[in-house]
Amino acid sequence: MKSCFLLDPDRFDDDNNLFKQKKIEYSCGQTIIDENMYLNASSSDYEIMSVEKFDYKCIKIVLKLKGVGCYHSVKFVDSGHISESNPPQRNVRIIVDSNGKCNNEVFTNTFFFDISNLKNNSYDDIILNFKENNIKFKFNNN
Repeated sequence: MKSCFLLDPDRFDDDNNLFKQKKIEYSCGQTIIDENMYLNASSSDYEIMSVEKFDYKCIKIVLKLKGVGCYHSVKFVDSGHISESNPPQRNVRIIVDSNGKCNNEVFTNTFFFDISNLKNNSYDDIILNFKENNIKFKFNNN
């Protein structure tokens, strides 16, 4: 488990005119490279709220999920194919497994994924094409 300090926009210090820091604990889940899982795995409903670079090897993804109080397993899966473009592109998807006993309340949750196994050291950038959401995300390797 890693920790870092982020500026928290909800904790603004009016007296000093700056944002307070908030310590967060995070662990980057591994990216799975599996064409069969990419093509065939079923997933519970979700919506990608944001994707951003978190550190030199991890991305941070905020998802809107249904089912407060139930267990959600979230996997980040790559198809295994690399496009021959500049920068290279990878086709990825998020697979959400719920325990099936969830209510319909909607909530957001943040997930971190280590994408170092998707990078190509010959290029500064890589583009991640998210299958379900038509999102293209450019990740800078530096």
